[in-house]
Amino acid sequence: MGTGHGTRVDYVNYDVIVVGAGFAGLSAAVDLADRGVRVLVLEANRHLGGRATAYRSSVSGGSIDNGQHVLFGCYHETFRFLRRLGVDRDVELQQTLTVDSIDTDGTLTTFECPHLPPPFNLVAGVFEWDRLPLSERVAMLRLIPPLFRALREPTCELDWVSADETVSVWLERHGQGPRIRQLLWEPLAVAALNQQPDRAAAKSFVRVLSALCGP
Repeated sequence: MGTGHGTRVDYVNYDVIVVGAGFAGLSAAVDLADRGVRVLVLEANRHLGGRATAYRSSVSGGSIDNGQHVLFGCYHETFRFLRRLGVDRDVELQQTLTVDSIDTDGTLTTFECPHLPPPFNLVAGVFEWDRLPLSERVAMLRLIPPLFRALREPTCELDWVSADETVSVWLERHGQGPRIRQLLWEPLAVAALNQQPDRAAAKSFVRVLSALCGP
């Protein structure tokens, strides 16, 4: 951890200086330290984790997440890092994908996938979601072919998805309506990719979505 203002640090005693104690900085520092490298981590804030943090609300007293961060079970390198730190047992994962959201009329709605083989778990969850019109539930079937293909080719580069295509364009091309995009696909894209759907790469979204609904 970095030191505060006014504290002198003898940088000669370190081989590498990592600026920033977010996930990337801490992961790099741990890997270097495991190789015997003398590492100094500098961080301006008083907490570790960078933007992946939370703060206490002065109004409700509850904990508020800083941003749309989400931890999916398919984040293999993240969990490898947490295991290395010995804190992976503190992470509680959902057995099935469950997403709570507030609709535009203020109604709390829950999307939940049943225990079925992928990607039928995702399809069944959409068909059981009563906040969507029937036409948009049926349109979900158009995502089965690309998800099946991505599941069969977990290590491929997804060359059949254009590198220039955004999540928004990809969803529109596959007939996904405005309601399911607003309530499910777009929040998932922001949470997983940290970018708005009109900027995030469709290739990354397809990979995350297939891994998310996978075994």
